[in-house]
Amino acid sequence: MKRLLTILLLTTLLAACASAPSADDAAVQTAVAALLTQQAPAPEETAEAPADEPPADTGGVATSAAPPQGDELPGLPAEASCVPLGTERVYATVLQVTKGDAALMQVGDKVFDVRYIGIDDGDNPQSIEANRAMVEGKRVALVRDVTDVDEYGRLVRYVIVDDAFVNLRLLQQRVVYVSIEPPDTACERLFNSVP
Repeated sequence: MKRLLTILLLTTLLAACASAPSADDAAVQTAVAALLTQQAPAPEETAEAPADEPPADTGGVATSAAPPQGDELPGLPAEASCVPLGTERVYATVLQVTKGDAALMQVGDKVFDVRYIGIDDGDNPQSIEANRAMVEGKRVALVRDVTDVDEYGRLVRYVIVDDAFVNLRLLQQRVVYVSIEPPDTACERLFNSVP
């Protein structure tokens, strides 16, 4: 109960910061997000399907690509404070960078085309190289905002590698530009603040 009250209080504080921007707003949001990550209650265990029942077929598109059992996801880096808490998060292995804002990734035994939320590479060849240097061949965390799959069948996700928020880092390197597509707007303010 105490954790729930703490989370509600911190969420209210974060909402207040969002409605009254100041020079220290980013620092406050980062601190609140760090506290929320530390204070978040452990997810409730769910009953597993009986072993004799096969998993439901989703036609090759994962709507919930769960990580292997016992493979706990770490907290998000402070720079990813805008990423929604409580949304789907899974590990993936980056097989091949296909664009500056997309890559082929393996989640479990399935391969998905993953489009990075909030950015567009504008077919800039430098963005492909920057993306490749950050993620290719690495294990990344994928975080959902609102949209699961876009109109082209790609997963739409925020991407975290090591302690770096890839979507943001590509913007900071100026190899991609901001491209916010509602309803995935959780990081709109942060992305638009990058000079």
